[in-house]
Amino acid sequence: MLTLMVIAIAGECFVSSIHNLKLFEKKDSLVNILMGIFTIGVSLFMKGVTFRVFEGLEPYSLQKIPFSWGAAAILLLLSDLHYYWFHRLAHGCRFVWASHVIHHSSEKFNLTVAIRLPFTNGLYRFLFWTPLCIAGFPAAMVMLMDTLVVYYTFFIHTETIGKLGWFEKVFNTPSHHRVHHSVNPAYIDKNFGGVLIIWDKLFKTYAEEVEHPKYGITKPLHSFNPVKVVCDEWVNIYRDAKKATSIREKLRMIFGRPGYTTPNKKRLVRIVKQHPQESNVFIITTVMQE
Repeated sequence: MLTLMVIAIAGECFVSSIHNLKLFEKKDSLVNILMGIFTIGVSLFMKGVTFRVFEGLEPYSLQKIPFSWGAAAILLLLSDLHYYWFHRLAHGCRFVWASHVIHHSSEKFNLTVAIRLPFTNGLYRFLFWTPLCIAGFPAAMVMLMDTLVVYYTFFIHTETIGKLGWFEKVFNTPSHHRVHHSVNPAYIDKNFGGVLIIWDKLFKTYAEEVEHPKYGITKPLHSFNPVKVVCDEWVNIYRDAKKATSIREKLRMIFGRPGYTTPNKKRLVRIVKQHPQESNVFIITTVMQE
């Protein structure tokens, strides 16, 4: 699969070059590839951890579901549904977004962006798939189906493929995913699906590609430094949480929606001033003060 991914990236570069599409930016692509290599290395280690955890849950499963093509199809459907909700959580919870934003901060949209992945994501992502093991699906099957969903999403990170007609009514496509990666107001927080786009249509998060997408995040990073790319939002969370004046606000800074800021807290203040002409008369006013 890695060989196929490399061939696909090379092919996209070739198409971009001969048609002068300018789909790539050298520094951006280099960062993407470096991060992809590092994340793949971490993922290989985490797959071992994940398998151990999933396998350890098998004695506690509600039932034993043996392998069959029917069970595999159902599991693929359920895994894709889990992908949708985890992906949606990544855009709705700042703690998870701090990892996921790495994937969105590129202002380009090509197959190298598909491997611009956060290694921190893999440290806890597998926990969201444990219900499938508890339901009775074998650990190896759960991991395989999740991997298939993730590999599918690699190939939809491209501008070289236009709309695909009837296929787009059911499946996620490059057109749908271009919407997801854009910061156009009509496109923000849309099209979270992995293999299927039906989840977005079912849960009202679907948007069709109409206007040309502008890629990136609402507050551009303007950096090709891999350390800044990885750490920027974590640093922002730390700074914001440090400024918060209550535990509740700190928790909202960490786990609330991305972009949440502490509301200005105003208080009534009484101001006492002496009358300019009468020394024994005082003027008392009440104002709102931040």
